[in-house]
Amino acid sequence: MSGTLNANYVQSDVGANLYFNTATSSGPVIAPVPLYSGSGAASPLGGATNPVSGAIQSANNYIQAYIYNTANGAYTSSDFSAYPSNGTDASGWVDMGITSQAFNQSGYSVTGPNEGYIFMSAPSGSNTSGNLIFATDSTGTKNSHQWYTGGFNKAKNAPAMTLDGATGNLLLANNLTFTGSNAGINFNNSGAVGASLLNDYETGTWTPVFETGSTQPGSLTYVNRAGNYTKMGRYVIAWFYMNITVSSAGSGNPAIVPSSLPFVPRSDSLTNSASTRGGYVTSIPNSGGYGAMLTWNNANPSAADALYMSNATTGGSMTTGAASGVYAGYVMYEASF
Repeated sequence: MSGTLNANYVQSDVGANLYFNTATSSGPVIAPVPLYSGSGAASPLGGATNPVSGAIQSANNYIQAYIYNTANGAYTSSDFSAYPSNGTDASGWVDMGITSQAFNQSGYSVTGPNEGYIFMSAPSGSNTSGNLIFATDSTGTKNSHQWYTGGFNKAKNAPAMTLDGATGNLLLANNLTFTGSNAGINFNNSGAVGASLLNDYETGTWTPVFETGSTQPGSLTYVNRAGNYTKMGRYVIAWFYMNITVSSAGSGNPAIVPSSLPFVPRSDSLTNSASTRGGYVTSIPNSGGYGAMLTWNNANPSAADALYMSNATTGGSMTTGAASGVYAGYVMYEASF
């Protein structure tokens, strides 16, 4: 060994390496005193609390302390570990490491080959939290947590995720996607999770179907038609546009066929009522600029004319079937999900 054994620490010579060769000893080397190595005077860092080892170097580059596992097996990794007084190899440690190229261990299936990790294990029977804490103090100007992905050369001001030190807000550079079934955002504003969980928001298109008459259906062809919708939780608002050519007007109220809606309407004693499913027709042929209410026929909610156009606001009759032209408007209702 090239080095000096002092009363307070083991020190390597200036510019020399300090090696312990466990191949010629009976076990791991354990230093009974603080161990320091590196170039220059190996003196302890001022203010360090109970140091057991240290490395000192002056270089215009990074300096490093490393462990290097030359094996490449299914259980192979290289790790730095720390234990409390009641920790064992089975439980009670924090571990940072990297797996080998051939790593495949079922007990640590959260890691794959050549993946880095930080693990936390509470001592068995300790009745302690087992939390893995990530924290910053208040001595910096930001004190935030930042996560970057896809390269070490990403712009400093463009992290993928930031936990802001000033506000506590979680800032995302991209979408928040839930992969669990019915998972969503729990707003925690009541004791009932079902009342506070927003587990669906989406937009899309649908194809509206028109019925020319509720009493006696007529016949029609579509010049064109389209629809789009926004769904927030169970609440749906669906817009429609239909340009039709009517060859037989039929009789009774024109209607939107509910089976064409983008989501199945919820069905119970409240949502079957006329006031909970409806909408407004903003464009009607030959209406003189008037619109029409879309009303849910709760007396016969499975009928094709369940969303029929009333004549309350048309300035004329809406019970003599449909006319050729453009029908456009929206439907609001509560979906089964």
